[in-house]
Amino acid sequence: MTDVAVDSPASLASLCSMLKTHILAASLALAVAAASAGPLPKTQIPATAKWVLHADIDRLAGSKTCAVLTDGPAAGRAFQNALARYRALLGVDPLRDLRNVTLYGEDTTGSRGVALISGDLRADTVTHTLSGYPQHRTTTWGAWTLHHWRDAASGTEMCACLHTARLLVIGSDESAVAGALNVLNGVKQSLATKKGILVLPPERDGVFLTAVSRGYSGSQQEPLKAMILHNTDSATLQIGERKGVLEAGLALNAISPDAAFQIEQVLNGLIVTANLTNDDSGLAALAALCSVTRQDRTVSVQLNCPPAQAAALLVQTFMTPSR
Repeated sequence: MTDVAVDSPASLASLCSMLKTHILAASLALAVAAASAGPLPKTQIPATAKWVLHADIDRLAGSKTCAVLTDGPAAGRAFQNALARYRALLGVDPLRDLRNVTLYGEDTTGSRGVALISGDLRADTVTHTLSGYPQHRTTTWGAWTLHHWRDAASGTEMCACLHTARLLVIGSDESAVAGALNVLNGVKQSLATKKGILVLPPERDGVFLTAVSRGYSGSQQEPLKAMILHNTDSATLQIGERKGVLEAGLALNAISPDAAFQIEQVLNGLIVTANLTNDDSGLAALAALCSVTRQDRTVSVQLNCPPAQAAALLVQTFMTPSR
């Protein structure tokens, strides 16, 4: 069986790092190549956040796509392996005991970010696991214990804190965790108390993943992608299920109508190119299912597919095994 590199809190930190700089790029990859109980927690997100990704685990666990991933043979093995790793890390069943996972950052440079994991956590298991990581040490911040360790992969110091028995905070550094605690404790204003720069989408039934981003300061190594992202003022991605079909919608709000036209043309060109090649990757398969529309400054990409196909493509595209 192949293995998936999600075996430590540093993996969550790496996800934060990737999303801070590349949430628009990740959304774009889904577009060009390519569901209640836990709405986006505005009270836990600072008003100054520039990107947010929120996964409603209750909805995900109840979706047909998740059922295929957890019960299916070949396509689901990587997903099942990942669940086993998080089960060992947190001491709970991720799909049964977790309610939400929320990631956010207050800049677009890729330097800082926070992950909030809420659910029926086991504090002793989490604490024991954290204490086993390289150069682990603890400090106090008010009434809370902060856990520090050195990420072996990146060499950077990470920080985590159990705010309550039901909420674990992981940050790219101590100041990120301290800032998150200030929001949770009401010292720092949240999206629930002050209007932020992010425009959050309305709640929709069946949506289990929502991502919102404002601004981009990423790499120029991929010119077409960089052109699209630098001409995009904000982006919103929602993934969920409705009537047994997985739906993914990406909205790119361009800096001008002319920029929106250019983005639409590039996206359509990339999709056509992917369809004409012999590429058998998951991204190429996703591309064949995408449609692109434009209205004024907004370019929308829509994807609809059956859960079994969605599960296979998600594993193939986003859960690349390590060797």
